[in-house]
Amino acid sequence: IECGIKAGLNPDDMIPRFSAQMHMGMDFFEEICKLRAFRKMWAKTIKERFVCAKAASQQFRIHVHTGGINLTAQQPLNNITRATLQVLASALGGTQSIHTSSYDEAISLPSEEAATTSLRINQIILHESGLAKVCDPLGGSYYVEWLTEELEKEAWKIVDEIESRGGYTRCMETGWLWNLLDQRIQTWRQEVDQGERVIVG
Repeated sequence: IECGIKAGLNPDDMIPRFSAQMHMGMDFFEEICKLRAFRKMWAKTIKERFVCAKAASQQFRIHVHTGGINLTAQQPLNNITRATLQVLASALGGTQSIHTSSYDEAISLPSEEAATTSLRINQIILHESGLAKVCDPLGGSYYVEWLTEELEKEAWKIVDEIESRGGYTRCMETGWLWNLLDQRIQTWRQEVDQGERVIVG
């Protein structure tokens, strides 16, 4: 956005075209609230930092990719349940589009049956559950509102840290962001290895 403004573009003309891809994890409520918090942060940033007036600029389109990293090669049919929970969390969190990982992705390229099953997960939730008839169906839930606020608070801390370190590009160049991700990956692995985080099957 800043580069576009420097090039002479009106942010209200370009921002409504933006979208983002988000990865979904397995913590059901955290994933729902992550999408909700992200949209709140986007709207605040666009309104206050870039002074955009168009409602379309403050709305944000999110594409979700269910987490292939959460799939297991052992007992791969369990991955159908994992993908279903991630798609459901995505829909409850307000995503606009979803790519669903196939249950056999931890083993190989998706088979035709696995790819069809992934598509059917989306279609069943869309057409048979009635979920698509409601916007933000968990809005107002004490827990969901509290967790959305907590995630937003923690995310702003990271945004502020990135800004203080010279911005996103600078943090990529120095390796700071990679280190942050690597620490999280190591923590997750230790939790699994020590039995503190259960991966079924």
